[in-house]
Amino acid sequence: MKYPEIRIKDAYLLRSTTSTHLHELRAKPGEKLADHDEMRKVVASYQKAWLPYKTKIMTGMCQTTGLQFEQNIINVYVAPWFSAFSDPLVVGITIAPDKFID
Repeated sequence: MKYPEIRIKDAYLLRSTTSTHLHELRAKPGEKLADHDEMRKVVASYQKAWLPYKTKIMTGMCQTTGLQFEQNIINVYVAPWFSAFSDPLVVGITIAPDKFID
C-alpha cells in the first residue's frame, strides 16, 4: 500500500495572526512568541522524530483500522498557542518531539 507523504510545516499564517493574538492574551510577562528561527528548529525536531517511525505508524494504522487515504499529501501545520485539531491538521509547539509522533 502506498501511504501519503506527511509534511510537517510551520503554520506561518496562523502564527503571524492568531498565535500573535493568543500570545497577547495568554503569555506570561516577558514570554516571547516563537519567531521564524525557533519555528524552524521545532519543525525540524518534529520531522526528525517522525522519520524513523513513519512507515511503522502508517502501516499499523492502516492494518488495524482498515484506513485508506484519499490524499497523497497530508500537511501537518505547527503553530504556537494552538491545541491540536484536524481540519486543517494543526499541532501546537508545547509537546516534545517524541510525544509529537504519538
